[in-house]
Amino acid sequence: MVKRLGLLLVVVLMVGACGAGPHSVQDGALRDTIFAIETKKNGSHFVWMTHDDAGVYCTMDDALFAKAAAIFNNKGAVPEVILKYISANVGTAENPDLFQSQFGTAGCSHDEAVVYVMTDISPITEPTAESQ
Repeated sequence: MVKRLGLLLVVVLMVGACGAGPHSVQDGALRDTIFAIETKKNGSHFVWMTHDDAGVYCTMDDALFAKAAAIFNNKGAVPEVILKYISANVGTAENPDLFQSQFGTAGCSHDEAVVYVMTDISPITEPTAESQ
């Protein structure tokens, strides 16, 4: 009986870890300015937002990160964006498995921030005097 209870506990813990959980973000969006961007050696890319000190937005998609970098590096505009994101679900390129390396060599991981997966990013363009 004790073995069955132990096995059931292990299965419940493993199933509970197989996704972002019941409070995961299925479709999120935010409006903010990009504070910093970085590329890791494992091919993941991180975008840090000015007013979010708890989360970081990550992608393994080079083209999507190139859009973020172009917005951030545009010297003629404030890097204000609409960023769309989801939770980092297990089984994706950003969060490959339950046993990913503690050293961040697979996917997106960060010890001090909640990692979200960036799905799109678009610059905010302020209306000009001619368009009003």
